[in-house]
Amino acid sequence: MFSPGALKEGVLLVLACAVLAVVSALVPLLFPACGLAVILMAAVTTCRHTSVYALAVLAAAAALTGFVVGILDAVMILVEPGLLGILYGLGFKNRVAPQKILAAGLVAALFLAGFDLVILFRMLGESPSELVAANLAVEGHPELVEQAVRAVSVFLPGSLVAWVIILAWAGFFVTAGILRRLSLLSGPALEFRRWHLPWPVIWLVIAGLAVTLAGDHWEFETMALIGRNVLFVAGVGFLLAGLTLAVYFYRELALSRWLAVLLVVAAVINWPVTLVLLATAGFIDSWSDCRGCYERRREQS
Repeated sequence: MFSPGALKEGVLLVLACAVLAVVSALVPLLFPACGLAVILMAAVTTCRHTSVYALAVLAAAAALTGFVVGILDAVMILVEPGLLGILYGLGFKNRVAPQKILAAGLVAALFLAGFDLVILFRMLGESPSELVAANLAVEGHPELVEQAVRAVSVFLPGSLVAWVIILAWAGFFVTAGILRRLSLLSGPALEFRRWHLPWPVIWLVIAGLAVTLAGDHWEFETMALIGRNVLFVAGVGFLLAGLTLAVYFYRELALSRWLAVLLVVAAVINWPVTLVLLATAGFIDSWSDCRGCYERRREQS
């Protein structure tokens, strides 16, 4: 079915994916980089060969990883990013519009996040409070444990959904950039600095607020929990939109090097304020299209 050269390449890809997955399991802080690498390798493999070839490599790597870290960890660490990569590879290979590819990736990410939630809450048989209390039970700091348990109990579902969405979003732009450098992608591309959320996303905020207020008013805890998590996920989306808007104006205004470095350092030092400002900017941009307003004013002047 596959040529000898393709089989040798497949063995190397299986080993590389398995190593990345094991490293992610042993060093969780490296999971974002490893996840992006798996998405990229799956997309490049799909573009250079076929989706069947990429799926075979992914399945072999998952089976190999499952012997080391367990099948559930292998699925969450390796299979899910790999499936996103194959989806992106198929889209770019068939020259689907970039906006549609990204939209499909984000929808797939939501389904994967739902699958992860099922694993956490049903198959493990533990609630978020029990999981956090077991890991953060520190003697002499009961108030810290209580606050952490309360926060995770409220925002764990939203955090998981937001994390998978961020991985899919970042994976799309990284994959598009690398495929273009490898001459595997041609045609118009969706520029990172021009991406923004469509204005109907604002209704997600309105719905989240309405559900939260209704749950608090009628003391329906589950409804309030859903509403808060919807607001959290929407806030992360606006944060990403604000980040692309900031990159756009950074490129357009052509700031001096020292001023740019000063702004970046100030943003990192005051990161809580930076996150709020970026989310606010993303919300305003979704409503009024800041890039279009700036370009029209520049043409008129």
